[in-house]
Amino acid sequence: MSRPAPVIVVGSDDLALRTIISLVEHYHVPVTAVVTGGRSSEEITLVPGVRVLRADRVDDEVLSRAGVAEAGAIALLERDDAVNLQAALVAQDLHPAVRTVIRTFNLALASRVSVLLNDAVALSDSDIAASAWVEAALGALDLEPVRIGATELWVEWRTDVPPEAIVTGLGKADGGLLGRDKDADIVLTRYAGPLEAARLARRRAVTGGRPPRFIRIRRPYLYMLGGLVLFFVVASVLLASLEGQSLGDAFLSSLLALVGQESIDINESSAALVVRIILAVISVAFVPAIAAAVVDVVVSARLASASGMRRSMQYHIVLVGLGNLGTRVMRRMVSLGFTVVGVERDEQSRGAGAARELNVPVVIGDAAQPQVLVRAQTAAARIVVLTIPDDFTNLEIALTAQDHGSGPRLVMRLRDGDFADRLYRAFGLRVSRNAERIAAAAFAHALVCHEPVIRVMALGRRVLLFATVLVEADSPLSGVLLSSVNAAGLVKVLGVQSADTDTALLQPPDRRIEAGLRIIVVATQAGLADLLGRARSLYA
Repeated sequence: MSRPAPVIVVGSDDLALRTIISLVEHYHVPVTAVVTGGRSSEEITLVPGVRVLRADRVDDEVLSRAGVAEAGAIALLERDDAVNLQAALVAQDLHPAVRTVIRTFNLALASRVSVLLNDAVALSDSDIAASAWVEAALGALDLEPVRIGATELWVEWRTDVPPEAIVTGLGKADGGLLGRDKDADIVLTRYAGPLEAARLARRRAVTGGRPPRFIRIRRPYLYMLGGLVLFFVVASVLLASLEGQSLGDAFLSSLLALVGQESIDINESSAALVVRIILAVISVAFVPAIAAAVVDVVVSARLASASGMRRSMQYHIVLVGLGNLGTRVMRRMVSLGFTVVGVERDEQSRGAGAARELNVPVVIGDAAQPQVLVRAQTAAARIVVLTIPDDFTNLEIALTAQDHGSGPRLVMRLRDGDFADRLYRAFGLRVSRNAERIAAAAFAHALVCHEPVIRVMALGRRVLLFATVLVEADSPLSGVLLSSVNAAGLVKVLGVQSADTDTALLQPPDRRIEAGLRIIVVATQAGLADLLGRARSLYA
């Protein structure tokens, strides 16, 4: 088998770093990194075996020096969609056959990249990682099905599903992945019907089982109106009793008196006369009280609209940081029916604009400042999600949120796994995710394989990939038993797809693998990389 073609990675942030590490450690391909001064530039230079070029901008001269004419693939991972697209056009001018993987935020652009460029795919790192944040925030294993052909599968706890519905085991709650099915706590299941009720129950548990109240009449007005209504009822009952009226007539008579539309008859009994006089006096205060309450509600609503923040929110989700990831998480939360309050430094940011489109209130300010979290009503929130791409900033905000809340569920963005473990031991901050690590698994796979990843899933800080592997002619897998693909802790076969049949799950273990067969697997990054190598032709 020939030496794999080199891969060029353009980018200087954590996604570029994680993608390079995946390519080197799992796929064993030679990598040239073009760094443009991002915060991970120095860490990239320390990855063993990586050739590093420094550049102020990416142009034809830089890509030529990087060896794009001989490269098998190039990843363009800058944060600017326009910069990545321009670099992709330059790369394909220099090498029309190069495999091109583009990072993009704009999903509309992503859908058109394959039309604009040869052998190209666009991926959104924030879109890939957003599901992991939403699921972690809601305490769910999986809120969306894994779609394999026409089949929808769900990831659930074994205790939540009947044994006959289990397709395969995925892992244990305390760490192990893809071991023996009978030992797995987390399973892949066909069982979707009754589980919808369980998902709804989980959502209600998150929101406290009741809708949040946004704007309320303040207590003084409530007490005043309540007293007036109570006296109105008592007066109507007294009039009905004193004058022999029906209760309905008495209510109507009292209402007319209350709004000043009935004159008082001095020939009435003394008791009735007293009641009517009091009603007349009360009527002087009744209409202004109603007007004051209405004005209070209207003014509060207008002030809330102007400030972007509603008063008296409860059981909501506070989302700190409306960057690319935060914006995707916000859209997912809103689509699921949850009430979200955003916290963002920059009022003019793209995320703040998206929040306005979704009618999501945004508190502008530094979330590390206690008063900003107070304005976001963190004390009444059920969940606080931190998506700022800086570990220590997130830690500072998390500790501040703990001081101002009654135990909200905290989900943090942390790039350092060891740091996350120490935070859990020191402060009990248990739930954290690494967006770049989750997304990098999909980017690295796209650079070395034309078959797209079906799904990238985070189980805690561990990553699993659902993928399709094409068995090439003359590959080491041709003719072997399908069951031999399974590797404990690395790969599990879910099904196959041949050229003339639909996807079929749970194939017999004695089936032989033939060239052209697509094997559907769930695997770790290392397991999938090894399987891809075995599926390639010996003569490629």
